[in-house]
Amino acid sequence: MVRRAVLLVPVVVLAAALAAPVPKRNPLAQPVLTSEALAKLPFVDADRPADGDEAAGYPKPGTVGLAVYLHRDEFLAGDPIPALFAVKNRTARPLGLDMALDLSGRQPDLSNSCDITVRNHKTGEAVGPGGSRANVCGKSGGTTTVAKDGYYAVRGNVGTLAGGDPLPPGEYELSWRYGWAKSDPVRFTVRARRAGDKPPPAFAHTRIVRVTEEDDDDEPKKGAESQTTDAPPVWAKPGLRVDRSDLQHALATGEFGRYFPSVRELPEADGGVTASARWDGDKLTVKLEATHDAKHVGRPAVYLLVESADADSEIELQRLERARAAADERRLPYTLEVRLPKDWRERAGAYGKGRVAVLLVSREPRSRGDRADEVKLPKGETNWVVRTDWHPVTFPEPKEKADR
Repeated sequence: MVRRAVLLVPVVVLAAALAAPVPKRNPLAQPVLTSEALAKLPFVDADRPADGDEAAGYPKPGTVGLAVYLHRDEFLAGDPIPALFAVKNRTARPLGLDMALDLSGRQPDLSNSCDITVRNHKTGEAVGPGGSRANVCGKSGGTTTVAKDGYYAVRGNVGTLAGGDPLPPGEYELSWRYGWAKSDPVRFTVRARRAGDKPPPAFAHTRIVRVTEEDDDDEPKKGAESQTTDAPPVWAKPGLRVDRSDLQHALATGEFGRYFPSVRELPEADGGVTASARWDGDKLTVKLEATHDAKHVGRPAVYLLVESADADSEIELQRLERARAAADERRLPYTLEVRLPKDWRERAGAYGKGRVAVLLVSREPRSRGDRADEVKLPKGETNWVVRTDWHPVTFPEPKEKADR
């Protein structure tokens, strides 16, 4: 008999991300990837710039390889087309890349020196805005740090590169570029929907919202750090802010021991821990259970995954105080109560029908660009990333739209 320990965490929640069903027979289509699995991707090593590209300055020859991968070659019109983009660090040192990919929304949000291109296979013409490229990176992003001999792996929908509209039926080629380095193209087909096909997924946007014990406007609670499992902590006035890079960077670069390419595809059990959630109005109780040998956790970082049909890409929630630096040992079961503010739905930056899940990770991720050595875990602790089941939510229309 397997003994199960239980960890309860009532938490604030916003709607989160969905992904197309993925065939289990294909390990590269799974939500969790190992470095051994990523090593099997068709990387193109960047050893010398193409003629005329030397001035680009990135990447240096011999430092990276690029790959793009689709877990199947045929998709229904309107369905997500989840492509896996990966960078291989060919060096024995941490490597800073002047780029980042965020594929959690309807269209890719690319930072710095990279672009994704979808071409019509028959005509050779690029699909979507930008003429020769479907989406050109800007110059406002930060550095992505890839561990020595490690990878940067991001999966997301490329089916809406045609100006945000789904790709029409046809045959296409997909490739991507970082500076002058370029992946080999992969071919895929989009076929028209037929009677009896399942409707396309309802939700196109995913957000990560960081939940902290206190809001920025409040003074830290005295004695909060000394709470024990005998007196479960209560987050009566939690803080919320949209997390735009740190967690996604940590998931994509293997900071938690494995690679989690997509926030739309996260496991419900990982590292000996599984999660579930119960809602009581705006109060959420999250239960963490040990699936085998796990006995305690440190101080889990808490997030909301917010998924909706539409979202305001410009919204910025107030910056909340940084997570406590010290990680307490919390034995399972562990209970945390979070009483969400009444306006949490407005502050989520989503509107319309949606759904919410709670995302918990074993610790606060490092900031992007931090080249510190690998974090050493206390004895008996494991790295894990788990989400709860979905909870349906209706988000209010933005005020400026409701006033029309």
